Amino acid sequence: MSTKAPPTSMVRSQLGALLAQLRVEAGLRQSEAVTKAGVLDKGGLSRVEGGTRGITQPTAERLLDCYNVTGEGVRNEILELIRLDASLRRKPQWWKRHNDVLSPTAFDNYLGLEAVASEIRNYEPLVIPGILQTPEYASAVVPALRPDLTEAQVRRFAEIRAARQRRILAAPSDQGDGPRLTILVDERAVEPPAAGLAVMNRQFQHLIDAADHPRITLRMSLKSVGLHPGLTGGFVIMKFPSHAVRDVACAELMSRSVYPQDEDEVSRYHNAFDWLWQRALTPTETQNRLRTAMEELQQ
Repeated sequence: MSTKAPPTSMVRSQLGALLAQLRVEAGLRQSEAVTKAGVLDKGGLSRVEGGTRGITQPTAERLLDCYNVTGEGVRNEILELIRLDASLRRKPQWWKRHNDVLSPTAFDNYLGLEAVASEIRNYEPLVIPGILQTPEYASAVVPALRPDLTEAQVRRFAEIRAARQRRILAAPSDQGDGPRLTILVDERAVEPPAAGLAVMNRQFQHLIDAADHPRITLRMSLKSVGLHPGLTGGFVIMKFPSHAVRDVACAELMSRSVYPQDEDEVSRYHNAFDWLWQRALTPTETQNRLRTAMEELQQ
């Protein structure tokens, strides 16, 4: 399944698609399924399969019995998705207080995925990846990338990026809280400077400090590698703590973002990231390159 917009609930989306597939394989229409199982109604089942409504474990088990699903593997996957959905609903959604600026851009849905990811792989050409931008750097580059945003919206987005970083960097790593960040910084984002010297100096120091965090691995992609898959644009790949939840990719286009979830589609993003990762500077070399960039700013 591939979506042009982020699913309201990725877990519910996958759960609904799997239940719909099992119903079709059982040779039942929605109306027949709810009558035979004695649960929900046609509208309710339609919303469950569409990913806009949750489902309880007893109701799901009745449906699975109706579909003659006896294999423990499939049943356990369904039940694990239900438990994960319930867990996510209880998780604090700190970004909701920013919905006045997030909802029009659909970025609130992205943050919902990011909040429950166990690993985030990110590559951006030409600019520092947003998840590691300083507020000053974000305020300098966002207007160029998003001229449709107002000055007030730009300021708010810079604040939101700072809040995302605090959540990730402050989470106690010894407890496994917070996602792992695997970040590729494009060498072209370092030279020439994309913002003022003072702003870039703080941004480089911020990257150096972030690279020492136990959950962050930072490498620099060299412009000398020539043509490569990442030149089509930046992208993010998110992994999740449950094996029942598929990886999701996110690629930002001019007017919207797309969220491929098909395994073949997501694997193309993984392959592109791995190609760049294998040819990038090591973490230590990356920090040294950033220190060199800071020295060059002073000349």
